[in-house]
Amino acid sequence: MKQHRLSKSRFVAGLQCHKLLWLKVHEPDANELTVDIVLEDRFDQGRHVGELARERFPGGVLVDLPHDDPERVAATRRAMDAGAQVIYEATFVEGGVFCAIDVLLREGGSGDGWVLIEVKSSSSLKDEHIPDAAVQTWIARKAGLTVRRVEIMHLNTDFRHPDTGDLFVREDVTEAVEAFQAQVPGLITDQIAMAAGPEPSPAVGEHCWAPRECPFWDRCWPQDEHGIWTLYRGYKKDKLA
Repeated sequence: MKQHRLSKSRFVAGLQCHKLLWLKVHEPDANELTVDIVLEDRFDQGRHVGELARERFPGGVLVDLPHDDPERVAATRRAMDAGAQVIYEATFVEGGVFCAIDVLLREGGSGDGWVLIEVKSSSSLKDEHIPDAAVQTWIARKAGLTVRRVEIMHLNTDFRHPDTGDLFVREDVTEAVEAFQAQVPGLITDQIAMAAGPEPSPAVGEHCWAPRECPFWDRCWPQDEHGIWTLYRGYKKDKLA
């Protein structure tokens, strides 16, 4: 049985829906995953936000290699061994899961402890950010790091261009991440096994659009032109009833 490697984004997709994860693994070039101009703009914004976030932690080492380059892990280790205080895109692969941490900050500038910082282009902390940060924390610890604190760094709605206030807010989510840790190994095992098996057929439901709308929507929902889903008015959850 072939084992398919997960990533933090695939892990989060698997939490939303197993079929969504399965299709991302087995049909990475599917038309539904084609990046349109709206998504490209969103990705560009995310990349720009990540670059701006690094400026808050100057002097760091960037692991600047393609995501599928196995040298990323070795480059991360070299930066750590050399005493780097900050590493951007620190990369680890453990338990069949790949992750690149946005900002890995040596705690207090010394010692063996680390602060894991996940950067988001959203303007607030969201529930789905916790599993994302939690799986990265689990991987980093499996790799031997002492992760003492976990933060989500998101955009500040009070910021005013050009320089009134701070562009970012850093929120400590360590407690929530620690509470989620016990679930991570089992979820990873289940997702890897599911990805290696036949395509799952979960029932449609609110998970089809929460926390974000699934790109494979049309593959699961009835296409009857007279069906209730074609009604213009009405909330999505009401149409499920």
